[in-house]
Amino acid sequence: MRSGVLTSVHAFAVDPTRGAYILVFLALVVGGSLTLFGLRSQRSQTTLIGFKWLSREFFMLVNNGILVLALTVVLWGTLAPIGYEAFTGAKISIGPPFFDRFFVPLMLLLAVAVGLVPVLNWKRTPLKALLGSLQVAVPLALILGLLVWFSFDFKMATVAAALVFALWVVITHSMDVIKKIRSSSHFPLAYVGMTLAHVGFAMSVVGVAVTSTASIERDLRMSVQQTTMLGEAEVQFLGVSQVEGVNYTAQQGTFVVSENGDSYTLLPEKRRYWARDVVMTEAAINPGFFSDTYISLGEPLDDGAWAVRLHYKPLVRWSWLGALLISLGGVVAIFDRRYRSLRVREARKAQRNRTDGSVASAQTN
Repeated sequence: MRSGVLTSVHAFAVDPTRGAYILVFLALVVGGSLTLFGLRSQRSQTTLIGFKWLSREFFMLVNNGILVLALTVVLWGTLAPIGYEAFTGAKISIGPPFFDRFFVPLMLLLAVAVGLVPVLNWKRTPLKALLGSLQVAVPLALILGLLVWFSFDFKMATVAAALVFALWVVITHSMDVIKKIRSSSHFPLAYVGMTLAHVGFAMSVVGVAVTSTASIERDLRMSVQQTTMLGEAEVQFLGVSQVEGVNYTAQQGTFVVSENGDSYTLLPEKRRYWARDVVMTEAAINPGFFSDTYISLGEPLDDGAWAVRLHYKPLVRWSWLGALLISLGGVVAIFDRRYRSLRVREARKAQRNRTDGSVASAQTN
């Protein structure tokens, strides 16, 4: 999709077949999950546990509610074009403005709730104790977030809010970890998994906010030896050469990117595969922890010039690394031995119930 060759997975308005496939897939996944829940619901036991609104349980429910609402927004934005076309015959496309309007406030609200989880007790938290925990975390997150915002000149207020709330999550969890270390408390895998997942969420929030507001994209015509600026980097086009691959021939562009005294070469290609005589665009990417720069060749123009697409994406990898941390946290939490102990106790209890039922039945007969 970076090179413009692939169509976004959300573009159902231009590809109804893909939309129908995803709709069937969702029906199978969601329907299968609900069916499994219905079949096992009779085996579950409900235990009423009272808790106050200032408790970890309450804010975990808030987290789940926000995530369900976000899922609803995604489903609506994804399936609405299909339904609209089915009923009216006209085509519509729902783009980033729709999702930004809902997701920005939802994710910031989720960050507030996630940051409160480690400073809350189970069932009940005294307000005085909560305020005592927040009197350090809130000012520190606000000061550090605004300092980073001013230092990098991100300009957009959305980035400032994302930085503050992400640092809020990291600080509250760090304070809780330090507290546990000082009290010589052990770290169960469920706690480690929760911390990893929440830090990953904060990382994704920052990555998405910075990438969506500070990215630079340029589509321009470049001649050989021409130089242009991409943010603070200087990009020079040295020309195009013919190269041979294993199953393709390609026109390979050579670009030298210079920034802060360092330089590197990017080699984007326009490939023609022999098997099907298909032309594909292969973008050249310079990956980095803090930013990605990539260049792709468009079409050849007159006088040896080329259409070129330049992209600079700050912190784009933070979005994916944060998602990986969230997944890793879930996997780590699964292996907490307390869950295995709970399954063993439930199995033993079920065995005793079956044994007692058999004995009672035998005595009755």
